[in-house]
Amino acid sequence: MSQLAETTDPPPIDSASGQAEPPPENGASHCASWVRHWPDIQAKIASRPRWLLALGFDGILSPTVPRPSDARLSDSTQALLSKFAASSRTTLAFLSGRSLGDIRSRIGLQDAFYAGNHGMEVRGPGLASSDGLAVSCRSDLVDALASLGRWTKRLRGVLVEDKGLAVTVHWRLADPDDATALRKLMEIIIQNHPRLKIFAGEACWELRARASWNKGDALRQILTRLQLTAADTIYVGEAFTDEDAFARLPEALSFCVGSAAATTARYHLADTDDATQLLFCMLCAVTGLQLK
Repeated sequence: MSQLAETTDPPPIDSASGQAEPPPENGASHCASWVRHWPDIQAKIASRPRWLLALGFDGILSPTVPRPSDARLSDSTQALLSKFAASSRTTLAFLSGRSLGDIRSRIGLQDAFYAGNHGMEVRGPGLASSDGLAVSCRSDLVDALASLGRWTKRLRGVLVEDKGLAVTVHWRLADPDDATALRKLMEIIIQNHPRLKIFAGEACWELRARASWNKGDALRQILTRLQLTAADTIYVGEAFTDEDAFARLPEALSFCVGSAAATTARYHLADTDDATQLLFCMLCAVTGLQLK
């Protein structure tokens, strides 16, 4: 069996991508999870003096866009994050499949922690680490990039992104036939480079080192540095690439944005707007602000 068959199938090509009172449910069942449980969430936030607030980026803080380079934080979201950063009770961490430099430049907060390439590189106050296994597989990725560069010229709508410790192939804009051809090409690449494995994301496939660090590993490093525990963690991620973190931190307040059919996160958020509403309520709970 090919290694590609070991990964989770991606979505279809054409998929889209203090007491604070939370917003009303408005009959929307997809908002019921966190809104209905808000009193419990708020009580837990109040019970601990310090929190690590860990957040994904694409599809969480920024809507998913066809071209990754077009993703941006809104001014209101940036202002919300700055208020969390100013709170003595909260340390921010941003975990992304993007490269470390990319996610740091898009967030721009100096004293936060950042994990790029799905946790393979971690930086923050007093912490700088990279996955040695992933670094050692760079030559395999360079060979894979050469093959992809030659063959994807014929495939319309396919974007190949070199992120240093990983290579991501985006097929959201591709025709179905071209996506099928790309799938076969990726399978050939990993057959020729057994140190690599294909990981499925939302409308993308990614080449990484087998057994490389994931976001759960990165979070553990950050928590150790801060002398906090999983129970001191709020994690907001999505189903495709954050399950490692959800599963590693069962005691955390964990939230899955988007599809939640098979997630181990505690609560479900419908979309980025829902995530923003949750973060606003959490900011009120952390700072003691009461809303009427």
